[in-house]
Amino acid sequence: MMVHLGDTPYNLTDSDFEYVASRTEGFSSSDISICVEDVLLEPLRKTQDAMFFYKNPEGMWTICEPEKQGAVQITMQELALKGLSSKQIA
Repeated sequence: MMVHLGDTPYNLTDSDFEYVASRTEGFSSSDISICVEDVLLEPLRKTQDAMFFYKNPEGMWTICEPEKQGAVQITMQELALKGLSSKQIA
């Protein structure tokens, strides 16, 4: 699995890798590659589907629930159109 992470930063421990290995017995290298790619893309999908953001103290737009104080109903695409997407974190 580590080979499929390439130079992507991660904070997984040896124990984490052992756990994943125990849960993926019989998976091919291709299967593992697909799983890793899916996990790496999840934050992007979450951001693209988000409907509410708030501006955190550092001035970054952060995904939030509609009930959060300061929440703004806006999409990632709308943030991009306003030139604010580079100031967004998932």
